[in-house]
Amino acid sequence: MSWDARFFIAIFPDGQWCKVHAFSGGQRAGFHCTSALEALDGEPQHVAMIGRRDRVERRGDGASFERGVVRATGVEASVDARDRFFWCRVPRVLSYWSATGRARVSIDGETRDAFGVVEHAWGGETRVDVAALAPSRWQWDVLHLGGDRFLALHGFGAHGAARLEDDRGVSRVSRLRIDMKEPGKTWSGVLVTRSGTIRYDARAATPVLPEVPDGGFVGFTWEGTLRGERVSGAGFSEFRARIKA
Repeated sequence: MSWDARFFIAIFPDGQWCKVHAFSGGQRAGFHCTSALEALDGEPQHVAMIGRRDRVERRGDGASFERGVVRATGVEASVDARDRFFWCRVPRVLSYWSATGRARVSIDGETRDAFGVVEHAWGGETRVDVAALAPSRWQWDVLHLGGDRFLALHGFGAHGAARLEDDRGVSRVSRLRIDMKEPGKTWSGVLVTRSGTIRYDARAATPVLPEVPDGGFVGFTWEGTLRGERVSGAGFSEFRARIKA
């Protein structure tokens, strides 16, 4: 293993969000980490990012992960995450899993309940310019449905996972589609699982933090249908949507 990265995302009920990551950085000069597919490469990073209704913040003074506790500048969170699911597992190249659960998050002394996502990624290095191989358009959405129910879907490789009932296990998404209407502002999605099909329309609740080239991170609220019933909630999205001239 040449690099290691840990992530925590908090999704608040109104679409505001917080993300903390600790990235080890690469070990060899002239090589690229395979994490460059999603804009993590080079020097170590220990960062807290916060999405509010009227602004976004990036704090680069430190971050730590210790079991179920995450700390960064002005941020402390506890999360009870369970049911790991892998997005990718290629030994010595790239492995990446997520787990989800209820979280309690304090930002600058204000404490709120949130839906939490904990992630761990690790992998190798190569002389190939990995970032240049990334698709020009991709999107990763996490939708919170209340309780510990969620949907997570990645248009980069068309993967997804869902928990549609409280205290149940995670099921895989068998089919999905994300349509970017105005990247970072409005979009829609459809995904199919063994437990049902959900269709949703999303609208940004925060400005975009431009952490990804030609894209970024954004919180959103959404409305849709699940098994024919109306549902709604909040979510978090990472996207890239290069507009060709």
